Amino acid sequence: MSPKNFDVISLDLFNTLVYVDRSSFDLYSHMEKALLEFPRLQQYITDITMDNIITDYYSSVRQKIHDKETEREFRNDEILYEVLKSSTEISSELSTLATEIIQFYFESALPLIHAFPGLIKTLDYLKENEYTLVLTSNHSWAPNGWDVLRKYDIISYFDQVVFSGDLGWRKPSPKVFSAALSGLSYRSKEHVLHVGDEIVADIKGALSFGIKALWVYSSQDESKKEKIKDFDIHNTITNITELPHYL
Repeated sequence: MSPKNFDVISLDLFNTLVYVDRSSFDLYSHMEKALLEFPRLQQYITDITMDNIITDYYSSVRQKIHDKETEREFRNDEILYEVLKSSTEISSELSTLATEIIQFYFESALPLIHAFPGLIKTLDYLKENEYTLVLTSNHSWAPNGWDVLRKYDIISYFDQVVFSGDLGWRKPSPKVFSAALSGLSYRSKEHVLHVGDEIVADIKGALSFGIKALWVYSSQDESKKEKIKDFDIHNTITNITELPHYL
């Protein structure tokens, strides 16, 4: 067997290993369902409507995701709490309620998260060929990320798992990639490959950190073509099953 180019392979989670069934997932109605699951919420909110809660929550989440000034990760329950407390008194019970709502929100979304066909076969190949695997995911609500790994019984494939929600930083922050590689053995950064679907978070983040990058490009990424011009991207695959051929 010829020497491997890579010792460590870092894998993104969403839109790389798994995907959300968008045909069955509507952001607005899903959050509405979570809010309605907790009737006692009504005793706290007086000057804000359900529509306003949902709109303000998602507006704040989008702002956090696209904030160019910081790569700090946010907590979904803290964002919801900030929205709720605008119409009532601040209390620890309200904070607890916000956490319960967000936990229900993500738990109820779990059935809509599916592994890409061929995922297990690909992971088996990587482990059989003695690659060290790490999961490096931008997921603000880490408990959901762990639930996804348990759902498909793939935790054991990874020597290290890093969720931004646990770490407190988001890709492209070098802190994320540093945490993912912490304690692992590899020849040099040249022998580490990160595989992901996001141009800035995954590709720019990995290349800036000094490791190699492989972009997972699909037909759904047409809108990202303009961003490609800003980066020297030559290495692409269309789905995770092509990774062994790339290696």
